[in-house]
Order: sequence, then structure tokens, then C-alpha cells
Amino acid sequence: MDNVSPALYRSETLKSALSVFGKSILSWIIVMMISMSLSVIFTAWGTEPNGYNIYDKDGQLVSHVDMIDASEAEGGAAEDSITLEEGQTYSETRSDPSPALQFLQNLLQAVMALILLCTLPFSDLWTRGDKDRNLVDFGHMKADPLRGLRIGLLASVPAGVSYLLLVLARCGLLPAHYMSVYRVMHIPVIFWIRWFVPTAFTAADLSVGQLLALLPGLLPIPLVCALAYWIGYKRLPIVEKLMYRKKKK
Repeated sequence: MDNVSPALYRSETLKSALSVFGKSILSWIIVMMISMSLSVIFTAWGTEPNGYNIYDKDGQLVSHVDMIDASEAEGGAAEDSITLEEGQTYSETRSDPSPALQFLQNLLQAVMALILLCTLPFSDLWTRGDKDRNLVDFGHMKADPLRGLRIGLLASVPAGVSYLLLVLARCGLLPAHYMSVYRVMHIPVIFWIRWFVPTAFTAADLSVGQLLALLPGLLPIPLVCALAYWIGYKRLPIVEKLMYRKKKK
């Protein structure tokens, strides 16, 4: 086996980073589906109808009819009491969930998201570390204990760019509503974002402390990649032990 050239080393590092980035997109899609499912479940379970919103033909809110007022109208069904003009539509509104229920929903989403973020890239980086250990042992490449971290940082470049755009929005160089885009882009760590930044906040409302508090939300992938690579390089048989236990059961 020939020695690993610097060009090949950089190429394989970039390929590993792209693979991790692809899996982070997959985790984003899965977490988005989980988030929507939890929202539907918790809305149906923890809220109740409280009225109707009436919209004009352009989709602008015209008025709100309370459920109590609607149900007191003659005819029985609350919907029958709603009088619409030409082109108007209406939709049912529901009460806000309790803070405890919102916390439980956010917590479940956060746990599932972290599991996905940790497990999807773990196997690839563990394998990369194990292969590199073989190459180092046979003298085909120099040891690089920070390679896993480097792969994770490269995979997180788009997330870092999105954070820099948030800083620009905070400075008024981009629309303040970019905060909403940032939340969607970082759905896997939305629990962390909501902990420090209220939902109604725009980028212009952020303090320097809140901006800094969002930085740790960029760290899960680099840290997981660094840890998985180190475990593989040290040949700690975590993956094999988990698989063996499952088969044994």
C-alpha cells in the first residue's frame, strides 16, 4: 500500500465532510417531520377551539369571532352564525397550549433531534478513525487526532455561514425577519434556540448575549465527529458491543 499523499488526504477529508453534511440534511428532514407530527398531536391533545378568524380575499385578517359568541347564535352550530361577505373565508382558532405542554413538546423534539445528530454521522467517523489507525500503524500516514473535528467543522460551514448572516441581520444589513429563516434552518437545535430567544423576536431584537448564546447550537456535529473519530482511532468497540448485545438478546 502506498503512502497517503497530502492531496488524497485532503480529498478524503472533504468527502467525509460532505457525507456528514448530507446526513445532517437528512436529520433536518426527519426532525422537521417529527416537529410537525408533535405539533399536530400536542395541539389536538392540549388545546381546544376558541373561535374563528375571518379573512378577506387577499388573506388579510378582518375580524375574530369568539367561540362563545358564535355558539350563542340561533341555529345551534357555531359555524352557522358566521356571516361572510363576498370573497371572505374563515378558519378555526384554538387556545394556546400551557407552558408545561410546550416545554414537554420542545423537550421531546430536542431529545429526538440530538439522537439523530449523534447517531447518523457516528458510524462513518468511527470507521474513518479505525482505517486511519491502520494506515498510521503501517507507516502510510501521520497521525492526525484532530481529523474528526476538522471533518465536523467542514460539515458545519453552512451552519456557520447562516450564523454570520444572522449577525448581519442583527446589524441591520439583512432583513430582521431572517431570524425566522434561521430557526427553520436549525430545527434540530430549535429547543436550544427557543430557550434563549422568544419566538416573537426578530434579529433586530437580539442582544449580544443572545447572539453568543446561540453559538453552542453549532457545536453538536463537530463534537460528535471528533468523538466518533477518536473512538474509532482508539479502536474502542462501542459499535460492535451494541450490535452484539442486540443480537444476543
